[in-house]
Amino acid sequence: EIELKDDSTVNDAVNFLINKYGYKFQQRAILTMDSMQGKVTRANVYLNRHPVDYEANYPQKMNTPLKDGDAISFGSLIGGGEI
Repeated sequence: EIELKDDSTVNDAVNFLINKYGYKFQQRAILTMDSMQGKVTRANVYLNRHPVDYEANYPQKMNTPLKDGDAISFGSLIGGGEI
């Protein structure tokens, strides 16, 4: 659990953790990938178990304001391949 200002966003929380845990944490939290459009940066961040970058619930993405009790987690979205 971390304490942030009342008007903090997901981005503020991630930056707090990057400052605390350093470059290796940043590499896992913020991904840079190649795509047909060039380099794409994607946050590997979930707010209340929903991906911040892909959810219609979070149109502000990383700038989504946090509320007391929100849970931020980090993980990889797995997809692709053949069945």
